[in-house]
Parts: sequence; structure tokens; C-alpha cells
Amino acid sequence: DNGTAVALTSSLKSGNCTITSGKLMLGGSSLTVTGTFKVEADGILELYGSEAVSATVAKTLETDSSVVFTGDGDLDSDTHIITDFSSDYYNLSISDTGGLDIFRTNSAVNVNGALSITGGTLDISTNANTLTTAGILTVDGGTLTATSGAIDANSHVVISSGTLTAPSGNFN
Repeated sequence: DNGTAVALTSSLKSGNCTITSGKLMLGGSSLTVTGTFKVEADGILELYGSEAVSATVAKTLETDSSVVFTGDGDLDSDTHIITDFSSDYYNLSISDTGGLDIFRTNSAVNVNGALSITGGTLDISTNANTLTTAGILTVDGGTLTATSGAIDANSHVVISSGTLTAPSGNFN
């Protein structure tokens, strides 16, 4: 809480878990919540992308919460399915430090805030999914692959470096 970062070094099981501010870094460890898991405004959940995060009652990402997928940093190309955690995010960041990991969707993804891709690849194309963003969509060093998917960007799209492979036809 209070704006600090907490890193798990092994799997954790909890009754309820709420991130009110600061950052919870799973670092490859699984998180099992037998009650409710919630990320509140100003809270950040950071995952490699392959961790199991389960909540018996509910998983809630509130307005102004953030989820960051970092990859595992091993400089190998790994594929993570980000919709296994959730298909609805407020702020979402794809920030693989090694730049080789692929963060794939297996269902539509809704980002109610900002989407930032600064490292690695967000792939909505393989499973022909739709990506909807309400806030700014930024590609700055990473890749957004959407040739067989659909992008519904309801705000600005900023590409300062990196790659956006857009779907053919209309770009909403």
C-alpha cells in the first residue's frame, strides 16, 4: 500500500487482496485469492504474463487502475495469453524489457483508459480479436499486430517508434 512496490518471491494465497496504491509485482509467482481481488485507482498490478491469478468471488480492475505485462526478461521469445487474466482493463501497458515476448489475446480486449505498448508485441491478430480503447493508444518501442483483428480506437493513436500492423479496411 502507501505507494510502495511489493514483489512476490513465491506463490501467495490470500482471503481477499486489494491494491489501493503502489505496485504488486507477481514476478512469475501465482496469486490465489479465496475472496475478492481488486486493483483500485492508483494501484498497479505487474505480471510477466504467465502467472495464474485466480479469485473465487471476483476480480475487479477499478477506474484509474493499471495492469502492466513485463514479460519474464529472459531474452527468449515467450507467448503469454493476457485475456486469461481479464478482457477488461482500465490502463494497460505492454512493457517487455527484452522486447521479444508476445502478449496474445484469445478474446476481445477492452481498455477503458490508456493502452501503452513500449516493448514486446501485443498480438490481437492470431485469434482475429477486437481491441477497443477509450483512451490514448500509444505504440512507443513495441509492436501491435492486428492484421486479422480489429482496432476500435476512440481517442488518439500515437506511434512514436515501434510498429503498428493495422487491419485492412476501416480503422475505427
